[in-house]
Amino acid sequence: MDQPLVSPETISKAKRLALAFQSVFGQSFRRSSDQRLVLEHIRKCSGQDGPIFVVDKEGRFDALRAAHIDGARTQYLIIERQLELARRDDEQKPKPKAKTQ
Repeated sequence: MDQPLVSPETISKAKRLALAFQSVFGQSFRRSSDQRLVLEHIRKCSGQDGPIFVVDKEGRFDALRAAHIDGARTQYLIIERQLELARRDDEQKPKPKAKTQ
């Protein structure tokens, strides 16, 4: 008998984690002003909108700074990925049927 690729316990933990991220950061269509402020700050601090490749004063590539920026970007992308998983989970839930009279 084939073993499932993902155990039910893992799925449960993954869903719980995604929903916890959603609880902390909200979703783009229903974020509080505090959630928007914090997520925008994290985005800015992670260098999400700037270049990874940075040169020093002498015009040489700064590999250490690039690694630092790349690591910070990774953390922001983890947040976005978890929020995407939570959105997918919400979208896959069956919608209640409208009552007919």
